[in-house]
Amino acid sequence: MPILVAEGLCKAYGETQLLDGVDLSVHQGDRIGLVGNNGSGKSTLARILVGDEQPDDGRVARRREASIRYLPQEPRLAAGRRAREVVLEGLGDWARALARHQELSRLIAAQEPGWEAHTEPQAIAAHEVERLGGWEHGRRADVLLQELGLHDLNRTVSEMSGGERRRVALARLLVEEPTLAILDEPTNHLDADTIEWLETYLREQYSGALILITHDRYILDRVVTRTVEIAEGKVHSYSGGWHAYLEAKAERLAHAGRAEANRQNLLRTELEWLRRSPKARTTKSKARVDRVESLRDTAAPSTEKVATFGVQTERLGNTVLEAKGLCVRLGELELVRSLDLILSRGDRLGIVGPNGSGKTTLLRVLLAELKPAHGKVIVGKNTKFAYFDQGRGGLDEEASIQQNVALDRPQVTFQGHPRQGIFFVGRGACSGCPGETAARTGQRLGARRADQRP
Repeated sequence: MPILVAEGLCKAYGETQLLDGVDLSVHQGDRIGLVGNNGSGKSTLARILVGDEQPDDGRVARRREASIRYLPQEPRLAAGRRAREVVLEGLGDWARALARHQELSRLIAAQEPGWEAHTEPQAIAAHEVERLGGWEHGRRADVLLQELGLHDLNRTVSEMSGGERRRVALARLLVEEPTLAILDEPTNHLDADTIEWLETYLREQYSGALILITHDRYILDRVVTRTVEIAEGKVHSYSGGWHAYLEAKAERLAHAGRAEANRQNLLRTELEWLRRSPKARTTKSKARVDRVESLRDTAAPSTEKVATFGVQTERLGNTVLEAKGLCVRLGELELVRSLDLILSRGDRLGIVGPNGSGKTTLLRVLLAELKPAHGKVIVGKNTKFAYFDQGRGGLDEEASIQQNVALDRPQVTFQGHPRQGIFFVGRGACSGCPGETAARTGQRLGARRADQRP
């Protein structure tokens, strides 16, 4: 019996149709990779499958006893909660029974008047803890947090970096062991060691079904057994991981290309017949005319367009950025000690380290957003910074794309040249491709009535 079955799912935001008749079934033991371009509807489909969002049309049938959990890209955790408390919530009834037992034990230990009335409820709570897994059951939460690189289990989530908060949310989901886990970009903000551990855990220890929404081709190859692509509102399913998906998709597109070429050839032949034989159109089978119109109206396969980016540069001095004896602290925690750094023209510097080690804090010090504990930062005369942060803090969530990019200006300067308006490159039929040109020709010629001279 499947865990869930989705049939005919449709979802649109304004004029954008994200999902258009999507069918998907998930069975026990499935390891599915959900892929597609940014904005293609992967996260929307995930929210619909788990029940956090409703489709415009279609339905999702979920097995009654199945637990389905979703890890969003940006999980929301209560600021005052400690990491261990958040993860223990994943143990559900066991965690509630343990909390009740601890509270009753505290009241009994206080020996306040009437404490005897708490002894029987305490015994019931203790029996419930035993029934649901025993007193060591919660140790799994501690082990998962430590495996994910979080060793201070009593830190509050408000004290953690974005990557650390993701680890807490991931640990809470894993400790619950749901029937189906939907993980949306689970490797974002994780360091290499943690990603490797997660791959191994999902492949060898996690027993439930899994849907991975990710652009990480390595985890797709190592974990998933089926890849589902969302493109143009439709889903295409392929056996295997990333490389098997690429090969199968290339064959599908090649087949579609051959079919389109055959359609164009046949359309040209039929259009020539329409132009040459106006009299015959009244005596020949109307089915042939209908076939020409059908060929004309069939949309050509869309092509993926590739956006290119350019950066406007200025002549720089030999030194772009320099740090001398830099010491960085976050509260009482020393993150960087006595750093000497010279960044020269043409350098490409990578900053790596475990989550919470201070990478983002160091960048903010170099950008003068935070003051160093000791040392100084020297910025080159012509150096200009552009900073893309994890939380996309420079974006106004209430503003449109154009307002964020161009600040409502009718003209922007790009690579030293003024540009009128903004053009965004996406997916769609290429207006300059032969198929589209032929289709437009067919519309012009085929639109004439059969009794008109072409």
